[in-house]
Amino acid sequence: MAEYGSTRRRVVHTTTEKLISRTAKADDDDVETTETVITSSSVCGSDGADDRFDGGRAGVTRRALSGYSRGGLGEQREEYSYRRYQSPYATTGPQHSRWALGWRVNATNLAVFRIIFGAYMAWDVLMTVQKGDIDQNFGASFPELNFKYFLARRVPKPDPAIVLYMFWGVATSAILISIGLFYRLACFLFLVLFTYLNLLEKSRHSNNYYLYTLVAILMCVTDCNAVLSLDSYFASGSNRKEKEKHIPKWQLKVFQFQIVICYFFAGVAKINYDSVVRGEPVRSRLIKDANAHYIYSLIFPSEIVDDAIGHSFSLSCMMFNLSVGFLLLNSRTRLAGILLTMFVFVANRVFLIGHYPCPVMMAANILFLEPEALTDFIKSLTYKWKGYQHVYVSTTYVSYAPVSKLVKLFLILYCLLQVTVPLRHLVYPGDVSWTNEGHQFSWRRVVNEEDMLMNVVLKPKDGSSGLRYDPYQLRLTDRQVKMMLTDAELILQLVDHIKQRPGKDTNLKPGTFGVHIDMWRSLNGRPFQRWIDPETDLTKVDPDAFHATWLLPKHSDHELDFPELREYVETVAKKGFNTAFFIANPGEFFEAYLNREDCSVYIATVSGKIDVLLTATAGKVNLELEKETRTLEPGSKITLPSSGPHRVSAKGKSPAIWAYTYKCSVGAFERALGMFSYAGWLDMKK
Repeated sequence: MAEYGSTRRRVVHTTTEKLISRTAKADDDDVETTETVITSSSVCGSDGADDRFDGGRAGVTRRALSGYSRGGLGEQREEYSYRRYQSPYATTGPQHSRWALGWRVNATNLAVFRIIFGAYMAWDVLMTVQKGDIDQNFGASFPELNFKYFLARRVPKPDPAIVLYMFWGVATSAILISIGLFYRLACFLFLVLFTYLNLLEKSRHSNNYYLYTLVAILMCVTDCNAVLSLDSYFASGSNRKEKEKHIPKWQLKVFQFQIVICYFFAGVAKINYDSVVRGEPVRSRLIKDANAHYIYSLIFPSEIVDDAIGHSFSLSCMMFNLSVGFLLLNSRTRLAGILLTMFVFVANRVFLIGHYPCPVMMAANILFLEPEALTDFIKSLTYKWKGYQHVYVSTTYVSYAPVSKLVKLFLILYCLLQVTVPLRHLVYPGDVSWTNEGHQFSWRRVVNEEDMLMNVVLKPKDGSSGLRYDPYQLRLTDRQVKMMLTDAELILQLVDHIKQRPGKDTNLKPGTFGVHIDMWRSLNGRPFQRWIDPETDLTKVDPDAFHATWLLPKHSDHELDFPELREYVETVAKKGFNTAFFIANPGEFFEAYLNREDCSVYIATVSGKIDVLLTATAGKVNLELEKETRTLEPGSKITLPSSGPHRVSAKGKSPAIWAYTYKCSVGAFERALGMFSYAGWLDMKK
């Protein structure tokens, strides 16, 4: 707050610089300036009475003789005189709080963010084209199918050449946004084209792309081109009004709100058992990271390095997300927040955690600076470049305009959606990390590490025996396979595709069979457990149903002894073997068909009792061509045949856990079981 005193009355004002007029006389040594500054809406006399000016604004003329000289700083003296002034932007009525969204603030912050955002999006599109992602995702014959969002299943897929032009349209509009030329049209085209291209393939979804879409929406309704843009330059020229350099405060605050939402809900998603207690999934991701192990081995004993890495990174990420948005909002802690985002950005590049912030989030730090900070900084650099030694100090531009009802309605709806959408998983039954219902558009990042095993069986409606369908024959991208295996909605789209194209080797016609999927899921290092009910014909499932009732519930963590499982893994690893755990309820069974002689597989019981039914056709076990059933007690193990089917079922009244130990890659083992998986997909492509 600044105060200007007078023998008769004093004026108190609280906002930022606005020059109404400026005259200058240049001499060799100094410059004489006269400035008129808009001040607050009330003037108090010496006796404290409220003397309100017409229109709610007062004018203060400051006459300053400042030693602006190229050789040194001369003497400076200031005189103040007061006159009645009617602000062209003033409003009448009661005083408004400094938190009111109608105050006009400097637009430089948004302008700089606009420049960086547009330039980065143009660069991102160029990288997409250069890497060949367009042909890979939208080719005429590849991929075999495109996965769609729930509300965009009927969005038409254009010719690949048109898709390429659309990407160039996104890049062009991003460049126009950056330079501020035809700003409104550029923002609208960017939003429409970018959103449309993402709707064509759901597997391209990412939190970053979702954020870019939201930023484009906000840019369409805000004046990010008020300054530092070609639009403002050509529209106003040298006689540009000062009002055009300022924007309503709500335009800046809505961007800040969006960034805080991204950070905060990413932290809320990490408040769970896996992140807080087990340090997952960061522990699994960094367990083989040489950089992390080297750094932590200097501080912790070797036997607890993995746990230290997992817990420290998980808790740090959670606390960072929960707090950094509020640190940026507070002027006293803003510097700490900016330094934290920079540190996490570097750590993410070093350890490849897959965490925020992305480059756009880094650029968003500018939005939290004081509205005049960038202007003061730029002007101070200008004075130094010209050789002046005078230190520029900004004053305040005061103007308030009521926020329209339409704007208020937009802000209420937008903010309400941004708060409720990330929490919509609460209305679905079950754990969102297990079902993934409500997972997307919720800023849930670095919360799940999954491995999936899929077995597809086509069962003719005439009652004949089912036929195995080989998903490895599909022409899909790696990203499509990875996302489809974890998304129930995409699995139904795959089923619909198989229903229409069952494959030539099956001799089945469309509509004459049902599709059954036996799917097992490992979440954040847990044993594989059945995820999809194999008795359900997925061709009869309603794809528009609110909840996927054909997903089976997750086993309780009380049934698992994580330290015991980890000790088993470490013991087996010392002998050069990998481990895959499975858990099943009494009566459940797991069927597989080993078909790789280069992958030695053993099966052992960890807890409970299991029956192993082996049908030997060839291999190391001397069972010949007869069926044999063995009951394995906890701690016992047998060697499985290198070729032939087997079935494992749980006995007793409690769930049973068994382990496969194998001496080959994860992908080779999962393919050896005859199961479709992401690791197996990558192994097939070698």
